Amino acid sequence: MPLSKRQRKYIVIYKIPVWRRDVKMNILHIGQNGVLPAEIDNTLSALQRAVGGHIEVIHLTDKLAVICNEEGKLLGLPVTAALSNDSGKLTDMLCGDLVICRTTPDGEFTDIQPQDYPALRLYLTVLRHGTCYAAP
Repeated sequence: MPLSKRQRKYIVIYKIPVWRRDVKMNILHIGQNGVLPAEIDNTLSALQRAVGGHIEVIHLTDKLAVICNEEGKLLGLPVTAALSNDSGKLTDMLCGDLVICRTTPDGEFTDIQPQDYPALRLYLTVLRHGTCYAAP
């Protein structure tokens, strides 16, 4: 079936048609079972299911983001990780399940890469049952 003139224009302007875009992304999921690599749909609803509610995005670097439950502290979810700044000073505690992924310059979420792990270790300390262990 040939494409209409409007469809061809859409493809030229945006270069990637919506129906061909890959919607899965590789993440690190931090929760009750520790730090686990996972693959989820790159959709709002999948991210909300992963963190158990409305999402909040915290940028660790210009390319690395933590997605957490926006109301995690208010709901009394268990503390999952400690967030620190460049000098190692504690800045916040994150509660509930977390999703770690990359962001593009356009603000889209994308796959986490192994070269992101050093930055993750610098800014995030994962807590489990009162003990600390470094993220991968």
